[in-house]
Order: sequence, then C-alpha cells, then structure tokens
Amino acid sequence: MGEKLYRNLLLFSLFGMTMWFFGNLYEAIVIAPNMLNNTIDKMHAWQAFFVVTNPAFFYVLSPLATIALLIVYTKTSKQKTELKRLLKFASIFQLIAYALSIYIITQINFKLFFANLSDNPGQLHTKAVLWNILNIIRVILVAISLAYTFKAYIQTQNSKG
Repeated sequence: MGEKLYRNLLLFSLFGMTMWFFGNLYEAIVIAPNMLNNTIDKMHAWQAFFVVTNPAFFYVLSPLATIALLIVYTKTSKQKTELKRLLKFASIFQLIAYALSIYIITQINFKLFFANLSDNPGQLHTKAVLWNILNIIRVILVAISLAYTFKAYIQTQNSKG
C-alpha cells in the first residue's frame, strides 16, 4: 500500500469516527433524554416526523471508517511500534463500540424508531432508558478510539518526509 493511500485511509477513518462521535454525542445530549418522558408519544412524533429522509443514513460512514481503520492497522509495519500500538487500541475500542452499536440498533432502535409502537407499548420506556445508558457508553468508546486514531494520525503527519 502506498504512503498516500495509507494516510488517506487513516484520514477517512478519522473523519468517519469524528462524525460518528458527534452524531452519538448529539443523540445522548439532545434526543435520548427527551424520550424518557411520555416515551410512546415521543416515538409516535419521531416516526411521523421522519418520512422523507432517515437519520440512519448519517451513520453509514461509521462502518466504512472502522474498515478503513482495520486496513490501516493491518498494513502498518511492526517496526513502527508506537504507531501500531495506537492503531491497535483505536481498533479495539472501535470494534467494541461497533459491536455495541449492532446491539443498540437491532435490539433497541429498530423497536423504538421503526416498529409498530402498539406491539409492545409497555417496553418502550425501558428501551428508551437502556438506549440512553448504552449510548453514553458508546460515546465514551468512540471517543477513546478517536483519541488513539488522532494520535496515530498526528504521528504519521510528523513522520512525513
């Protein structure tokens, strides 16, 4: 892999992770807490509001950023020990955050945002509480991964020659 492609993949991963971090931070601060009161009414309003677009498209970039990060990690030579270490920790935290996201999306978000809300109205508030808690954990995981990735990116910029 060429040096330019390597750096561009790392930059793409950094961009995608940053977008993912701030998107989930926005959810944790603005959207999720509002669902803790009158959950079923809030979910009906959400479903009625999003009819032309879907906010899920915003998050398509995060899996691509994760893949780019993994490619960069595997293509980093073992001789670059500090860079490899940073990318390893970034990858680990990113994969944990991604696995948590899969759980959140499949077990909570689909049921809150896309399912027939009349099917299990008693579970909606519990799912909203769980979404709030797990989303905060996910934001922390992505933030840690982002910090490691940013340090790795800075290191590649300092080693330009």
